[in-house]
Amino acid sequence: MGGVYLLSLITALSGALGVELLRRRWWAALPLAGLWLIPLALPLQWTHPAGDSVRVALLQGNLSQLIKWTPEGQRTAIDTYRRLTRELGDTPLDLVIWPEAALPMFEDQARPVLERAQASLPDDTQLLTGILQRDEQGNFYNSVVGLNGVQGEYRKHHLVPFGEYLPLESLLRGAIAFFDLPMPAMTPGPDGQQPMVAAGTRIGNAICYEIIYADLVAKQARHANVLLTLSNDTWFGDSLGPQQHLQMARLRALENGRYVVRATSNGVTAIVDPQGRITGRLPQFEAATLVGEYVPMEGLTPSPAPAAGRPGSSRR
Repeated sequence: MGGVYLLSLITALSGALGVELLRRRWWAALPLAGLWLIPLALPLQWTHPAGDSVRVALLQGNLSQLIKWTPEGQRTAIDTYRRLTRELGDTPLDLVIWPEAALPMFEDQARPVLERAQASLPDDTQLLTGILQRDEQGNFYNSVVGLNGVQGEYRKHHLVPFGEYLPLESLLRGAIAFFDLPMPAMTPGPDGQQPMVAAGTRIGNAICYEIIYADLVAKQARHANVLLTLSNDTWFGDSLGPQQHLQMARLRALENGRYVVRATSNGVTAIVDPQGRITGRLPQFEAATLVGEYVPMEGLTPSPAPAAGRPGSSRR
C-alpha cells in the first residue's frame, strides 16, 4: 500500500531492529518490531473487480535492434507482426497488443500495415500498438494508438535522456563529437493524459521505463481499470535489466491494485495481477505470443495519494 516509500522504511527499520537485537537491547527492539508489524494489520484489499475478464494476446517479435531501423529490419518487423497476428486465427480475444515501436516507421506510414493486421482479426477484436508519431510542427512522439474503435491515444511523457532527447542540447551539440549524432529529439506528451478506452476498459499507459516511476504510474492508475506498459528492452541484451524492469512492473501492480499488462519486443512479456503475481509470461529472445486475461479493477490504494501533490517533470 505504501509503495517504495513504505518498503524503504521497513528496510531501514529491519536493519535497526537487527542491530538492537545483536546488542541485546530488547526494550529498544520492541517498538521497532511493532512498527514493522503495523502494515500487516492493515486491510490489504483496497481494490475490487469491476467487470468481466478481458482476453488479450501480447505479441513479442524478437527483432534485432542492430537492423531494426534499416530497410531490411522494417520488412522483417512488418512480416513478423503480421504473421503473429494472423496465427491467432479465430482465437476469441478482446485485445491484441504489439510492443513499443513495434514497426520502425511513423504512424502515418504504418497505417496501411496496421489496418491489414486489424482486418485479419475477428470483427470485435481491437488492436493496440506502440508507434512513433509526427505532427505538422515537426514534433516526434513515442506513442500508443489503437484501431477498430479504440478511444484515445497516449504519448510518452517521461522521456529517456540521451535516448529520446539530449539534455542541454544547445551546449553539447558541436562541443562533443559523440553528441553530434543525427538523432531527432522526441517531444514529451502532456501531463495528466486521460486513459485510453479499449475492450470496455480504461487503460492507463506507461511506455518503457515510465513504469519505474511510482508517482507517474499512480496518476495513470487513478482513472484506469488496468495498466498497460509497452517496452523495448532489446538494448539490455542478456543482462539483468529486463528482469529488473519486470520486477518494477510487479511493484506498480501491487501498489495500485491493478493488473499490469506488459508487451515487449524480446522480453520479458508478462501479465501481472493486482497482488504482483505473474499469471503468464513468455521466455526471452523468442518470437511468440502470450494469450491471457486481466480483470478490470476499481478503487484506489493509498499509494496514488502522494502523486497529486508532487510535481513531475517530463524530462529528468
